[in-house]
Amino acid sequence: MTMRKCFLIAFIVFTISILLTVPVSAEEISGTCGSNTTWHLDKSTGTMTISGNGPMENDSYVPWYDHRKSITKVVIEEGVTSVGISAFSGCSNLHTVILPSTVTEIRQSAFDYCASLQSIALDYVTVIDYYAFRNTGLTSVTIPAGVTVINSGAFMGCSALTDVQLQNGIAVIGSYAFYKCALSSVSIPDSVTEIGGSAFAGCGFTSVTLSEGLEKLG
Repeated sequence: MTMRKCFLIAFIVFTISILLTVPVSAEEISGTCGSNTTWHLDKSTGTMTISGNGPMENDSYVPWYDHRKSITKVVIEEGVTSVGISAFSGCSNLHTVILPSTVTEIRQSAFDYCASLQSIALDYVTVIDYYAFRNTGLTSVTIPAGVTVINSGAFMGCSALTDVQLQNGIAVIGSYAFYKCALSSVSIPDSVTEIGGSAFAGCGFTSVTLSEGLEKLG
């Protein structure tokens, strides 16, 4: 075999070995975000899918943080029970979130600073944690009766939020919960017994209906 043929064969083998090490698609990345939950991001469409059973567990580390600007849509599948701490914080291009009936908890700062998020259905949610939707682009939101406490700062700084529907069953509205939102009016259901300090500060109300059961006004 001539030297030239040996070189050609070696080059072909080298090229094939390099190609085999290249990921099938650099546009798709995935990993785990809990003991029984996984994530998959299709960067070509901007769709993030969370699958599995149980809570998202990313309390100290968000594995897709460096790709947060690529996320435009989040689909959480049935079986997942919570949206983790700061899970989608700073995903400024996120405009669509689909939650299943199994997600009952939106944890601390889960969607804060999602400026493009204008709406989200919270039908089955029972916990809205601190700063969960701070500085989002929400324009309206309905808090379901299953939520008993709207924690501090949950919707603070949502400057486009003009309509909030509070269902009977809510007991506590935490401090700064709707601070500097764009609410001109609000009706507090009779189940509310406590409203924290500055809960509605800076909203510019023209009309407020307070709860008959209100015991503490911060």
